[in-house]
Amino acid sequence: MITVSEEELVDYQLTARIATEAFASPEVRFSAERIKWLYESGFENGATVLSLSNNGEKIGQIAILSQDLYLDGEPQSAIHSFCRNIGLFR
Repeated sequence: MITVSEEELVDYQLTARIATEAFASPEVRFSAERIKWLYESGFENGATVLSLSNNGEKIGQIAILSQDLYLDGEPQSAIHSFCRNIGLFR
């Protein structure tokens, strides 16, 4: 069964490995350190990571990255999504 849940403790090594496998190209290699930086430091309001699993095996995720933007001097909340539909391409 496919389930979605918040991934409170992100396994960056697993995320990088699965993302690299999904692209199946020797020219694409994801780094656990860079993903960690993006999720934890790349945006001022942090990230919420949702994990997609199939029978307990992680097959994908989406990271919702949040930051504040200023429009006409007023703060506005902005959300970016960083998707990894990892297992769906196998």
